[in-house]
Amino acid sequence: MSRANILDPVLRSIAQAYQEQLVKYLAMERLAQEQRKAIEDRDIESLENIIKERQELIEAIEALNRKLRPLKEEIVEALGLESFTSKGILQEAPGIGAQELDQVLGRIGQILMGIKELDKNNEELLRAELNAVKSDLKEIQNKKQVNKAYGSLSKYQDSKFFDTNK
Repeated sequence: MSRANILDPVLRSIAQAYQEQLVKYLAMERLAQEQRKAIEDRDIESLENIIKERQELIEAIEALNRKLRPLKEEIVEALGLESFTSKGILQEAPGIGAQELDQVLGRIGQILMGIKELDKNNEELLRAELNAVKSDLKEIQNKKQVNKAYGSLSKYQDSKFFDTNK
């Protein structure tokens, strides 16, 4: 029996676990898109909720990764690889499980690149919005100072008529 045949069920199991992660990454991508809208709308409450949801997804993905770590280490050792890569596994143990693993990891890589780009754009937009808010606040403060300076003169500028004929 070849190494590919022996490892195929394990590789399929790992691919299935990564498929679960893929679902979470897709949800994270959707949330990154929603995050952009919340930033554009200056909806702080929605933004906070989205960030919480993303954090929960990250924690769930990390938990799945912790469960996978021992299996991945066994695969690396069994195949004599330097690290766990789908290309290395495909080369050393070609089979359906390795192909499934390669496909799901490739898809996760694509999604992660998209999330990274969305996050970069969201960060730029958020910085621009913060600068706009700072500018608005500065303008309000200047108006308050002007009102304070000139507003106090108004009590001295009221005209009064004194009837000196009485």
